[in-house]
Amino acid sequence: MSSQESGPAAHPAHSAGTAVSRIGSGVSIDGRLEAREDLVIEGRLKGQAVSFGTLTIAQSAVVEAEVQARTVVVAGTLTGNISRAERVQITETAFMTGDVVTGRIGISSGARFKGNITIKRT
Repeated sequence: MSSQESGPAAHPAHSAGTAVSRIGSGVSIDGRLEAREDLVIEGRLKGQAVSFGTLTIAQSAVVEAEVQARTVVVAGTLTGNISRAERVQITETAFMTGDVVTGRIGISSGARFKGNITIKRT
């Protein structure tokens, strides 16, 4: 993990005092990843990612997966769909290809996104 990616400023969606699981940049996972707390992926994942909190795909991450989480922040590369999210943020460093189903979405200037967006009201 580089010093640029650590600390609260690197992952602003996580609140102080919240448990956060981190998949480091040197880790590669093929399969299903599930976390009951917030999850930060800095490495590689192929399969499925589920978090009951905030799931952050860090700038260094390469993810090919179906993603489900309360809140999703994409700062790295995501190929796959996001579903069942209350909120999605696609940052200026993101490369995303896939469909998004969410209650709210933000796409920063400079983000690269190809896919469909469906806004679902709860």
